Amino acid sequence: MQNLFKKIYQFISNKNRLKIEILQWIAIALFGFCLSLAINFLSPILAQSSPSSLIQQGVQLLQQGRAEAALEVWQQAEVIYRKNNDRIGEIRSKVNQAQALTSLGFYRRSCDTVLQAFGKNLQCDRLTENDLKNVLPRFNTSNTNLNFQGLQSLGNGLRVLGKLALSRKVLEASFPLVNYQNIEGQLLLNLGNTILSQAQGIANFRLRGKAERQAIIQGLSDYEKAVTVSDEELIKIQATINHLSLLLELNRQWQKNYGDNWLQPYVQFQIDTLPQIIQILNKINPSPNSIQATIKLAEILIDFEK
Repeated sequence: MQNLFKKIYQFISNKNRLKIEILQWIAIALFGFCLSLAINFLSPILAQSSPSSLIQQGVQLLQQGRAEAALEVWQQAEVIYRKNNDRIGEIRSKVNQAQALTSLGFYRRSCDTVLQAFGKNLQCDRLTENDLKNVLPRFNTSNTNLNFQGLQSLGNGLRVLGKLALSRKVLEASFPLVNYQNIEGQLLLNLGNTILSQAQGIANFRLRGKAERQAIIQGLSDYEKAVTVSDEELIKIQATINHLSLLLELNRQWQKNYGDNWLQPYVQFQIDTLPQIIQILNKINPSPNSIQATIKLAEILIDFEK
């Protein structure tokens, strides 16, 4: 009898042990499955949290006109880059933040952000020519495109703040960094915009010398070359429309004060180019920049009729 009980006990024990082993294997299998599922589920989220993905996410948000959201994303990227001691990434995130701040109308903050990105704790509205001599050598990271974009943001910021001479010097310092046609078009557009701002500032009095005329010719030429060299539709649109704005502003002044017709070659550029630009505007996918360009063209044409 005792032997029988022992056999039964052994049988039960072996069976329980088998069940335990089976349960252990099931638990291990379930754990592996859950871990695999978690990795597959979380990997896109983790990827979105990487600073490079945040940079791209911010670019998309800015293109959609969501500048405030883009700014927040780029600020998050900056924090991560700083923790990782990635100086280039930190600068890139700050330069991008400057673009978002410009879109939001915070021009002074935008300009100051660029200066801080490249290691100068200065303020744009107090920047002098002597300061600029110390600032420009700072745009010398190993990333040439980042140096270029930083100078563009700084030059544009100085223009909006009314520091037009400094804006022009900063933008002209970008020429050695040009490595392909589209960014040359961007640079020429920005230079033309600075000269347009100068022309609007002096439009209320007679232009006396050859220097002023030469500067204006340079601005018109910059716009025309931007249209020629760039493949980006938006650069072509903005350059053509701003060329027209500068042309009409100057035509009023010179026809009134001098009566000559030296602007005629630049009028021909508009005759040849503006119809194509209007066609592009009608076809291009709407974006904040294209809508702004359309409004500006309408305002110019209304003003011209008046």
